[in-house]
Amino acid sequence: MQTEKESNLSPVESVSSWKDARLLITDYFESPPVIIQIDDSIIGTLGNFSASTGKAKSKKTFNICAIVSAALTNSTILNYTASLPAGKNKILFVDRNRVNFTASVY
Repeated sequence: MQTEKESNLSPVESVSSWKDARLLITDYFESPPVIIQIDDSIIGTLGNFSASTGKAKSKKTFNICAIVSAALTNSTILNYTASLPAGKNKILFVDRNRVNFTASVY
């Protein structure tokens, strides 16, 4: 089933769109700056988002709080080392486990 937008594309527009979207093995992509890590393991990079999932009562919120604390202080907390660049130190924390949806910006 075609959507309305797909049905309005001409063959030339379709080919142009496909060529713009493809990735080549010869393309070079810069790695985003690492902002949170444990030893040599990358936990977070600038501009990306993460989700923490697990069983009930598995200390997910505690773990996230340690990561956020390290990020807010640009230091190491519970082996999480954070280094956010100046001016890029905003964190949006969303906790969907609560009865009332909670979102905080730090």
